[in-house]
Amino acid sequence: PARPPAPPALFLVLQAASTTNDSASEAAAKAAAASVGELAKGTVIPVGNVPAGLDISADSKWLYATSNGDNTLAVVDLANRNVAKTIDGHAPAKTSDDCQDNFCRGVGAVGVAVDANGRRAYVTSLRPDSLVFVDLEKGRIVRTVRAQRFPQNIVLSADGRRAYVFNV
Repeated sequence: PARPPAPPALFLVLQAASTTNDSASEAAAKAAAASVGELAKGTVIPVGNVPAGLDISADSKWLYATSNGDNTLAVVDLANRNVAKTIDGHAPAKTSDDCQDNFCRGVGAVGVAVDANGRRAYVTSLRPDSLVFVDLEKGRIVRTVRAQRFPQNIVLSADGRRAYVFNV
């Protein structure tokens, strides 16, 4: 069956939640999440067409959102509640296939992981079948590594020396 058409633009709606299970730190985490949640409640930030992946900086000041449809990485300033910059991977060429978005073509930004010091983001499929390294200060791609067909999710090791990429 055909998929319904994708909306022309989707938005990031901020809401905070605790992810800890440790009861000693859970109360502190819930209090922090509640204050961030109240600050962000109802905030809508446009981050592109067909948002796909998210990561947050270690200091919780920046949120990184990929847009598969636009093939971009949005850098969201959480204090000011806006997109501070957008790294453009250049939208793939339009085709006449029945694909509603880039997912079925195997191109377009999907996964994102940011290193612990917040200097570099690693984004899958910002370039076709590749993992790209983005210098966040300069706002540009500094390296591209070929991967297998349409890499999607990515996680970094705790020491930041390895990236693990999930392919379709």
